[in-house]
Amino acid sequence: MKRFELFFIFFLSIIMILTSAGIRLNVNLNLNEVEQISGKVEKISIVSVRKGSLIFRLVGRDELHLSVFNSPYSFEVYRFPQDYSKLLNNIQVDDNVKIYFGKPGDN
Repeated sequence: MKRFELFFIFFLSIIMILTSAGIRLNVNLNLNEVEQISGKVEKISIVSVRKGSLIFRLVGRDELHLSVFNSPYSFEVYRFPQDYSKLLNNIQVDDNVKIYFGKPGDN
């Protein structure tokens, strides 16, 4: 039983380290150095997806999907613990928004 407990603690530690590294990338984002788009919201919805890490592919997760008129991109927002009520209450179809984002593949 001790081996399982040690493995489990090690596994959780790795997940926490990788998660914190990803959060740090977004926290230090300079808005003058990323792409931005302004426009009217065409569609906003919650979509259940199965992508990303093995755990998310097995269990699935909810993401907020947003599209802007005349934009070549569709935007996805993932928040833990998957509570999008504030965004859904504050962003409506036809609202004007400005979105700052990194292009797919940018780190």
